[in-house]
Amino acid sequence: MIMQTSLVILNQNQGAFLGGAIDSALAQDGSEIEVIVVDQGSTDRSRDVMTYYGSRIRAIYLGDVGQSAGINAGLVASRGEFVCFLAADDMLKPARISTELNALLNHPSAGWSYHQSSAVDMSGRPLHPPLHPLLFKPQILKQFDLRQSSLHQAPLPFSGISGALYRRSLLQRLLPMPESPRLNHLYLYYASCEIAPGLALSAVLHESRIYGGRLSNREKKRLNAKAYLFTAYWLRVRFPERCRDTDKLFAIGLGLYYKTGGFEAEDLELVKKYWRERSQAEQFRIRAIALYYAFIS
Repeated sequence: MIMQTSLVILNQNQGAFLGGAIDSALAQDGSEIEVIVVDQGSTDRSRDVMTYYGSRIRAIYLGDVGQSAGINAGLVASRGEFVCFLAADDMLKPARISTELNALLNHPSAGWSYHQSSAVDMSGRPLHPPLHPLLFKPQILKQFDLRQSSLHQAPLPFSGISGALYRRSLLQRLLPMPESPRLNHLYLYYASCEIAPGLALSAVLHESRIYGGRLSNREKKRLNAKAYLFTAYWLRVRFPERCRDTDKLFAIGLGLYYKTGGFEAEDLELVKKYWRERSQAEQFRIRAIALYYAFIS
């Protein structure tokens, strides 16, 4: 049975790698796939790359609006019963979609699945083997349901925006997500854990490009701090009954800020909003966890 899958590539100034991502999407085997490229205000040669592929892709052009807006726009434009996202500097293995699609079709109670990735350099050369011991065993599939347990008990590492396949019916419950430059795929991952059972695959089905960019290690940590703080806040708005899990996410964000310096104005306002909903004892516990994460990060 052929099921249409929508593959949404999220791009911002990755023109040097975008063609590789599109080629890997178009080369998927075994299923009907539409490829959508959402460009988020690129100022490099990305538009030329997208134009080159013509009708083989659907192109969407946004401003510099952040990953959350790109994810929302990608779902609206898509038509597939299954939807996945791909960072423009990553590349898919040819069997990526068919492997996860078959897994979800064989487990109808699962709303989503995720797989593992391997690291490559700017030229696509492997950097190192996967480190998790289960990844050395072929095609392990683990069913999990975190709706009644901690969000931090997933059976395998999550491999980022490029690593998951979602049923459209699940995404329609999760999206649109709040459109903030500070929100990214972390919200989608943790919200999926809140809503539906999933499948964790040990198969390595995409390559994640690791390279030195324009951001320092401190700047990267601050971006992660923002993502954790805003993810925790908006998950708490959506799922107030799961405040203990969101408290831990919030603490991770605080810890990263403690490590890298003070808050920016918008972030500080969000922290104040979060504290207003927590007792003094809860605030103390969150700060203690944050200090731990600041120490180990």
